[in-house]
Amino acid sequence: MNFKFIAVFVLDKKLYAEFCDLIRKTASDLAGGKIPDTLMAVIKESVVDADALFHSKDILEKNMKVERRVAEFFTGVKQDSDNEYLNIKLSKDRQDTVFLKKLLTKYKFGKYGRFAVEKSLEIATSGFAYQVSFASAD
Repeated sequence: MNFKFIAVFVLDKKLYAEFCDLIRKTASDLAGGKIPDTLMAVIKESVVDADALFHSKDILEKNMKVERRVAEFFTGVKQDSDNEYLNIKLSKDRQDTVFLKKLLTKYKFGKYGRFAVEKSLEIATSGFAYQVSFASAD
């Protein structure tokens, strides 16, 4: 995918959700089970809301609870935990968000939203993605 398509997904949450649902359905048909549903829920949430970022809303962290086997599937690493569930932390570094906001401002996000996101992605390719980390659930 090129940056134009990614920019559309970053801005059009409904379209992105439909795209994720299509992938989830296809993966469920191929693999079966609950992993694709939960995995797609994490993927849906892992995109930074450009509008919220531009308007200085708190987007630095999100937390989700998933089955341990999903975390293992997601990372490819067996998790050292006896808990059935793990907390997933989706986080974004404050410096990254400040830099992204400067880029969005430079490219006039308020007037040219898709163009501004596209140009920002050319400079910060993972700028609208959260980093994912795992911890044992309480």
